[in-house]
Amino acid sequence: MSEATTLIHLQQQPTLSLRGTVLIADLGTSHGARLRALQSYLVQENIPVIGPPFVRYHTFGDRETDVEVGVPVAQEQAGTGDIQAGHLPGGPALVTEHIGAHDQLGKVYGRVRQAMLSQKRAPNGAAWEVYEWIDLLRDQGLSPAPDPSEWHTRLVQPLQP
Repeated sequence: MSEATTLIHLQQQPTLSLRGTVLIADLGTSHGARLRALQSYLVQENIPVIGPPFVRYHTFGDRETDVEVGVPVAQEQAGTGDIQAGHLPGGPALVTEHIGAHDQLGKVYGRVRQAMLSQKRAPNGAAWEVYEWIDLLRDQGLSPAPDPSEWHTRLVQPLQP
């Protein structure tokens, strides 16, 4: 896949998500549990999902991270309990693609930082990863993931206008 970083304009997107502080060592388990909880709620409430799930790291420390695992939905929803209604922001953003295991995402984030510097742009909040390889509409029960070498992840970094 190309290492190009593209400037786009996003429309604000309604979401449902679970957010909290997680130990970095527990991210894989936590993401799976949160995706299953979201999927169960979506099915129970018959809420249409309009795209793949996303993960947004609001902070990332040495031991833990403030992470949001969510899904884009067709229209505003109320949420319930730990499942919160929200939005992914609209406006300018840099987007790049990655195919492969997530242990290489640090390089992808570096590519986006370099593009922001070269374009003299500043971030407007945390970036998010879109997990194109997970289809919550098809994967009732979250079927086994494909081999990590086939994971297609899009990184989106919103920018100051």
